[in-house]
Amino acid sequence: MPVAPPDQAPTYVQLVARALAARPELLAVARDNVRRWVTSGAQARERLVAWDRILQDAQAGSDGMARLQGLLASDAPLDVRMREFAPFAGLLSREERRKARDLCSFRPLST
Repeated sequence: MPVAPPDQAPTYVQLVARALAARPELLAVARDNVRRWVTSGAQARERLVAWDRILQDAQAGSDGMARLQGLLASDAPLDVRMREFAPFAGLLSREERRKARDLCSFRPLST
């Protein structure tokens, strides 16, 4: 199976962005992660609270979803820093994670 070159393979964040766009109900999973992590005393509480606001806005409408998608696609230092504590654990299925691993790993093309 041909594999996209590493510079063209989707990143984990891109796969999460696609999943959220296709299945907005996954925003609830991310918000549950935020609540659980804040309650358990996780580090970077301020960023987690900011994530909750962003996710809530994304649930509320297309402007909020566009903001979230922009944050996930951005290379801006503050957005990259926010993604260090992204609450997207559990959003991708085992199969989606396996495909992501396969897409992101380098293997020579068969001839």
